[in-house]
Amino acid sequence: MSPAHLMSLSLVLGFVAALLLAFLPRGRAISFWSLSGPLLLAAAFGLQTVAWWQPTAPSSPSHAWVLWMEMPVGSDHWRLARTREVVFQKQSDCEEVAQGANTYQAPLKDEAARRGETWQGALFTCLPDTVDPRGPKEK
Repeated sequence: MSPAHLMSLSLVLGFVAALLLAFLPRGRAISFWSLSGPLLLAAAFGLQTVAWWQPTAPSSPSHAWVLWMEMPVGSDHWRLARTREVVFQKQSDCEEVAQGANTYQAPLKDEAARRGETWQGALFTCLPDTVDPRGPKEK
């Protein structure tokens, strides 16, 4: 048994003992009905405690994903994206937002080309939180 399970078991047993001592009728015979309230309360508390102390399986090292934008495209000037969410727990969620932002700009690029203007759009990309596209900080 893990230390967390032992601790939760001792908490539950201590709580049950305290409830029984507090609610036992003094000087009368003990029946199931006189104990049903405290026992139900102790059972509910015990289930909550055991669920709370449930050990979690060791998870694989996971990183958050950060949405970056390069603006203008090809300039190597990176900054955090100007979106509602910048950090994502799953890569697929980050990639979905990046793809949506890049797709949104396609008609704008086409319109600028139609007018003969230079397009100054942004490229959105996702990187693990351990990677900074701006490179190492200068000291």
